[in-house]
Amino acid sequence: MISAAAPPESRSSFGPAFFFLPPRRRRALSAVYAFARLADDIADEPSLPPAEKRSRLARLAADIESLYAGGDGGALAWLAGPVREFGLEKEHFLFLIEGMGMDAEPRRYRDIAELKRYMSRVAAAPGLLSLPVLGARGGDLPRFAGNMGCAVQLINIIRDFREDAGMGRVYIPEEDLLSFGIEPGRAAASPGTPDFVELMKFEAGRARGFYREACLAARGATGVFPAFFMGELYLDQLETMEKNAFDGARPRTGAAGKAAAAWRAWRIIC
Repeated sequence: MISAAAPPESRSSFGPAFFFLPPRRRRALSAVYAFARLADDIADEPSLPPAEKRSRLARLAADIESLYAGGDGGALAWLAGPVREFGLEKEHFLFLIEGMGMDAEPRRYRDIAELKRYMSRVAAAPGLLSLPVLGARGGDLPRFAGNMGCAVQLINIIRDFREDAGMGRVYIPEEDLLSFGIEPGRAAASPGTPDFVELMKFEAGRARGFYREACLAARGATGVFPAFFMGELYLDQLETMEKNAFDGARPRTGAAGKAAAAWRAWRIIC
């Protein structure tokens, strides 16, 4: 049961980025990511059939609609404060729910255009919700959120390839798999092969390309330091995975790495 009085613990991997925010912004951003985690947990719950996942996501969407129609928001009443204070847009919440619905059952992505459609929902939408909370101004913020979201989500896809493939979820586009000699239907058996390592290097380069575009879009923007700090943490993970030849070990960033990431993020925005 979800409490209407307070959000569930967000358990966000972006937690270190929240540290630099004033308390009221930190609480609101935690609520946004608690909502994202709530939707993600529904989509990822292995005991639920796809129809039940879609039904629960539809109830979340109905609660969002209630919140913006002047109702109590049902189980999402704890979002009312952040929505009012920071002017969060309903469409971005619904966009995120739609993306989680794409995870309700195993699927493949034909090309990068299809994958970007998915990533724009599960990763860019949380970014668009976060920017008002951060107090971001200037630059091309929609383009920034889209590219930063794609960069981070693609790094997640690279990191979690084995786990996702074991559940029948292969996010790497089929055209990329085929280009590197990997049969899409046998992708789960590919990790560790030379072709797989080359494929992951290619996707890593693509993730960095999204990140470069995010940097360009953020020129002249203020209030985006936490987003870049989070992005630098993910780039650090990507570099570790590359050094380990994408062996499946989950990368960790220690205190020194976080300090270095904060310095790099500061250099980008200054």
